[in-house]
Amino acid sequence: MPEETDSDDEYLHIDIKKRLIEYRKEHKDAHVPKEMLDEAVRWRLNQNDCQNRGYVLDGFPRSYEDAFGVFFVQNKKPEPKFTIDEATGEKVPVPDEMDEDALKEFLKPKFQKNIYPDSVIVLRGTKELLH
Repeated sequence: MPEETDSDDEYLHIDIKKRLIEYRKEHKDAHVPKEMLDEAVRWRLNQNDCQNRGYVLDGFPRSYEDAFGVFFVQNKKPEPKFTIDEATGEKVPVPDEMDEDALKEFLKPKFQKNIYPDSVIVLRGTKELLH
């Protein structure tokens, strides 16, 4: 478990932050991919201060799909594995280690109850009211 910290500089060793920094270097003005953003939000909501003091998400998530991406984790289907046939030298698929039922269970979205809010407040107003 990462140590509690007050400085953003102390987060530099964290994997998701490294990947976000690398992505921004490679794709200067591009939007961060949804899956990466979901993972970053999920990581942050799992930190000690959010877990113990709560949190406020202002303007996010904006849709059911955004919320689903943060509060549910869905594994990706494993890439097929191959081996080289010694006789022919060709790539041969290796049989899956999981049966069909195990694969369905593996791919089922997992609810992240530990970061799901106990309550939600939605405030709505016109643009004129907000200015």
